[in-house]
Amino acid sequence: MVKEKLENYPVLKAEIRRLELEKQRIEGEYIGVHGIGYGSIKQGSPTNKVTSSVELEFVYKETAKRELEAKINDKLIEAEIIDNALSVLTEEELKLIELRYFKKRKVNDVANVLEVNPDTVSRRIKSIINKIEPLIVV
Repeated sequence: MVKEKLENYPVLKAEIRRLELEKQRIEGEYIGVHGIGYGSIKQGSPTNKVTSSVELEFVYKETAKRELEAKINDKLIEAEIIDNALSVLTEEELKLIELRYFKKRKVNDVANVLEVNPDTVSRRIKSIINKIEPLIVV
């Protein structure tokens, strides 16, 4: 599970950025309805049913924005958990994780880059995973 989370970390960061950009896009479309808010207008009828196209658009965009914010928040927490775990690693340990999981290099490639034996890389990675697992998996 930890290995999968580490392998997915770069994608997670890209997903967060994509969701933030989508939220910006939606907010940019508010120019025509910026001043509308439920506290400042009476809704379309005495039953407070939303009936106008502007109100419907506002409700749709607010709902979409809240859903995006919730997704962003979940992914930010997930990334923060990984960042927190990585913060306890030494530079050497972090380099191993970056090469092996973020850049998806094979153990032999990592060993060549670091000029060590592949078995040493495997042992060190296992040790690092054991070290950060309690910080990632609850």
